Amino acid sequence: MNQEFEKNGFIVVRNFFSSETIQITKQYMDIRYNVAKFTNQDKSVVTSDVAESYAFYGDTLCESILLNHGQKISNLLGLNLSPTYAFARAYEKGDTLIPHKDRGACEISATCPVYISDGKPSVLYISKFTTDRFDEEPRPSLDKFVSGDYYKAELYPGDVLFYKGCKHYHWRDALESPLLFQFFMHFVQTEGKYKELAFDTRPLMGLPASYKTKKVLDL
Repeated sequence: MNQEFEKNGFIVVRNFFSSETIQITKQYMDIRYNVAKFTNQDKSVVTSDVAESYAFYGDTLCESILLNHGQKISNLLGLNLSPTYAFARAYEKGDTLIPHKDRGACEISATCPVYISDGKPSVLYISKFTTDRFDEEPRPSLDKFVSGDYYKAELYPGDVLFYKGCKHYHWRDALESPLLFQFFMHFVQTEGKYKELAFDTRPLMGLPASYKTKKVLDL
């Protein structure tokens, strides 16, 4: 395993994606976002962690990018990984993300900003300490985290934060920029405890969440 990733549970890789990949993805997400608004698509609440927003689970372009870069990510992290799903979200000004850990299908995760309307970085925080997935209820407030307990990741389009989503709390402050497009790629270790969640239990990548067939460990 990548020594830095193993030690800290997360790493930032600058310019992981090419400018061409980012530009195409930005244009695509801009179309999806504007179509969603024009057609009055309902904003989704996937969990209580984030405010209502336009969200795109299993997006075919994002899942194509995930599959295309899967081996590169496995090599980078020194892990044998199986894809679970990709997810894209359009954050609007004021949207927030409370401290949380992820479900089993997000054992190894990657997040990347595609477009930030005011040119400022997309800022995420990730705890330096780890805890078991269900050991703290209710979920902690920001008051739990003091300076030095967390890492601040400032990401620009093309930069990727890789992290152990089930182990480390992660969150963002209320978005100050008018608009942010961000997408996520999720994996499980091929021979790990969550291996049954490959493809997020869907028969095929690219299918919506309604095709998920297995709920075990999917919390």
